[in-house]
Amino acid sequence: VDLKVEAFAWSPGATSKFTVDSLTATGRLEQETLKLSELRLRALAGDINGEGSIRSTGEKQSFSGTFTFEKIDAARLGDVLGIGKKITGTLAGRMQLTAEIGPLPQVLTSVGGTGEFNLVRGGLYGLDLAEEARRLSDRPVQGGMTTFEQISGRLRMGSGKVRIYDLVIDSGLMQSAGYLDFSKGGAMNGRLELRMHGSANQTRLPILISGTLEAPAVQAVDR
Repeated sequence: VDLKVEAFAWSPGATSKFTVDSLTATGRLEQETLKLSELRLRALAGDINGEGSIRSTGEKQSFSGTFTFEKIDAARLGDVLGIGKKITGTLAGRMQLTAEIGPLPQVLTSVGGTGEFNLVRGGLYGLDLAEEARRLSDRPVQGGMTTFEQISGRLRMGSGKVRIYDLVIDSGLMQSAGYLDFSKGGAMNGRLELRMHGSANQTRLPILISGTLEAPAVQAVDR
């Protein structure tokens, strides 16, 4: 069966916070597999394009696909993911995803994949890297905000965990590089090396990140 789908103001479930402004896709259903091509979505103030397939085995369905996205509102994405407006900016990138899903249109129950992203002109709320670099306190700094020109990196997710690596944060005279790990319940930990550019020299400072998405903490450490 060949098909073409169009949707407007569509949501995958009554309680879902994710709404698609518009969607178009062509597909072919062959036995237990629905192959989707030319999948185009307008959502979260941006554009998502890709292709994928849904395979059904009894009451279970599995999904795999590749997507590119651009001009995504990071704050609106955070609301959909349940973390609130902890990150602002405009997001672009590419993702390869696999997932096991319950009977449609239930939400995804397990997701795995890899990708890369670029986030420009925004802020990280709850993380104040500049304040920790200024204080050099033996107590973690909580609260505040870090504004940035650009954040880029790669990510890998699976088994309820997410790792962001090759992470680079450009905040003008302050650059950071390192990794962040997230696990179930929003727990996070990671390490960054801050580079402060002055008129005469450059200061390097290792920073540990801990806590949760709701209450992250940063602390300078000895090398």
